Amino acid sequence: MPNIEHLYLSNLPLTSFDDSSLLALPSLKTLWLSNLPGISSAGLSKFATRQSAQGLKALTLKDLNIDSLPALVRTFSNLVSLEKFAFVQDRAPVLPADEMIWLFPYLASKSLRTLHWDIPVAGGGGANANPADPILAKSIAAGGFPALRSLRAPSDRDGMFQALCMPVEKIELASDRFHGRGLTNNNNNNGQQRSGGPTSPTATSHQQAAMAAAAAAAMEKPGAPSSRNLHHARLAAQNRIEAARSRPRYFVNVIDEDGSVVEKYGMSGYMGQVESRIRYHLLPDAGATDENGGLVDMADVLADNGESLVGGEREGCSGRWNANETSSADKRDRERWWHTERGAVEAGWLGLRERGI
Repeated sequence: MPNIEHLYLSNLPLTSFDDSSLLALPSLKTLWLSNLPGISSAGLSKFATRQSAQGLKALTLKDLNIDSLPALVRTFSNLVSLEKFAFVQDRAPVLPADEMIWLFPYLASKSLRTLHWDIPVAGGGGANANPADPILAKSIAAGGFPALRSLRAPSDRDGMFQALCMPVEKIELASDRFHGRGLTNNNNNNGQQRSGGPTSPTATSHQQAAMAAAAAAAMEKPGAPSSRNLHHARLAAQNRIEAARSRPRYFVNVIDEDGSVVEKYGMSGYMGQVESRIRYHLLPDAGATDENGGLVDMADVLADNGESLVGGEREGCSGRWNANETSSADKRDRERWWHTERGAVEAGWLGLRERGI
């Protein structure tokens, strides 16, 4: 299929798709690789150097277990047309034991405009738990991504990426602190937090807001597992914004005629960099959800997208509102008005189309 431009590959075994298969792909504009155990860091590096990959504009690497940070360096440096990049996996890629970084930026791309970076850390944060995050953050700060305009980092537990973006007054949604989902969390097998059950129906809005704030603060504590949930990320980011307001960057001293300080005002406490052109983006793509970090996955495309309502009963449109359901109803009348309930998969496909897939 030499004319194919957008390709999504997910959950293929080693025997069906490996490094050699990757190198055999035609020239693409969009490539999404998800949960493919046959893809290695070496294969990714070789793919990025091929002439057929030079026109690639969007690349997503999800749950591939890329273990080499130099492989990402070569990917960025060789894919000169790349504008969108998403990297999601549970383990951080690392430097070889005999390699050191002497100069920044280490990671760099002149063309990249949109970056999704998500490496959850189970059981604690910091550079030792995830060495890739500070390397990427230092590379951005050193001017390695001059065209970058949007950065989404659901697992930004210390706010190192938020601190590189333009300041905003508010990043949470109006409903986030009163949102029942996500306040009670359970760890799944991957060590990531998922949404739990709804809050108690007797809880007041103030109690729910306090619970949400407490949940966000708890995730920022050392030793707490980071979350891939964008709802959690927005709450944590808003907490950092509000905490920064209590730390003024400038002070105004009012001095009387004898030189004594009469009053002192603190001003401009904010989170981020005023000169930055990067937007800190914590909203899901069209058709995606907060829970999966905002990327559209095949599960979103195949889901019923909300038609399974309270009690687990499917109560979407079936056409029966306009049908004659009496015992004497004509069979042709039933066939004309009744239909199988339709899942709203269009939202998922819309999200994939927006990413160029």
